[in-house]
Amino acid sequence: MLSRNLLIITLLSSLLSSTFIYAKTVTVTVMNINNNPVSDLVVFLEPLENQKLDSLSVDPLIINQEDKKFAPYISVIQKGLPLTFLNKDSITHHIYSASSKNRFSFRLKSKDEKLVEDIMVAGKVVMGCNIHDWMSGYLLVVDTPIYSKTNSQGKVSFEVPEAGRYQLKVWHPQLMEKNQEISRELNTSEINTVELRLTKKMAKIQIQENPDNFDFLEDY
Repeated sequence: MLSRNLLIITLLSSLLSSTFIYAKTVTVTVMNINNNPVSDLVVFLEPLENQKLDSLSVDPLIINQEDKKFAPYISVIQKGLPLTFLNKDSITHHIYSASSKNRFSFRLKSKDEKLVEDIMVAGKVVMGCNIHDWMSGYLLVVDTPIYSKTNSQGKVSFEVPEAGRYQLKVWHPQLMEKNQEISRELNTSEINTVELRLTKKMAKIQIQENPDNFDFLEDY
C-alpha cells in the first residue's frame, strides 16, 4: 500500500511539474526610438513547433462607431471569432472594408449593431465609412489565440500554455517597416521577458475629424 501511495504522489508531482514548466507568463515591452513606451501596438505569438493552442476564452470583440470615429482605431481578433460593429453615434454610417479576403459592406443606423461572422483569413483589414470618408480604422486578424495590445506602459503579458519556439510579431499601421510589423523568434522555455525598441519613428495617425462640418444623409 505504501509503495502504491508513493507511486500516486510521484505521478501527481510529475503532472504538477509539467504544468509549471509549460504554463508560463511572457511579458513583452516595446519602446520607441526615444525610449518611451508605445501603446496600442498589436503583439502576438505564432507557434513554430506545432504547440497545441486551443482557442482561449475571450471577450467578444466590439468595434464602436463613436464621435464619427472607429473606436478603437486598432482592433485585433483571432480568425473565425465573431465581430460586432456598434453604432453609438446619432447618425447613420455605412461601414465597409475592401480587403481582398475579408470584405464587408453594410449600413448601420444609430444605436444599431451588426454581427460579422466570416472573418476567416489572417491579415490586415482596413475599414472606412462610405458616408464619412475621413473615418478610418484597422483590424488585424491573427491565426493564434495568443494576442493583445500594449498598454500605456508599452507592455503586454500572455499566458503561454505550452513552451517552445514562437515567432513574436508586433504590428501597427503606422510602423515604418515592411508589412507594418517587426518580428523575432523566441523560445519561451528559456525566456519570459522581451524588450523591443523601435528603430524608426512611427508615422502620424490620420486626423479623424470632419473637414467640412458634414453630418449625415437623413434618408440614406
